[in-house]
Amino acid sequence: MLLAALLHCSLDASSTGGGRSLRVAGAMSRHSLSLYIIHHVAHLWPLWLVGFVTTGDATALWQVAMPVSMAICWAVACLCAMAWMADRMDRPGSLSMESLLRWLCEP
Repeated sequence: MLLAALLHCSLDASSTGGGRSLRVAGAMSRHSLSLYIIHHVAHLWPLWLVGFVTTGDATALWQVAMPVSMAICWAVACLCAMAWMADRMDRPGSLSMESLLRWLCEP
């Protein structure tokens, strides 16, 4: 509840301008499908592949691939990389899954 209140005060409540954090949050929201797919390609598919090749079970490495402290560090690094990618995808003419869907679905 405290985190939601802090985010509301820092992001949602600042409707005038908003700054860089609001711009990046908006870009991440607009490109959530692309980020979801990148997230799977970055860590789920390699874990499944290594688990399947080494043990024959694709889910063998779930919750045992690395210590929690290292996983948190990687999560923060991944979140920063995703924010950067979303900011890049938000530029006109950039490729993303959303632009591919618009190209496929618009007449």
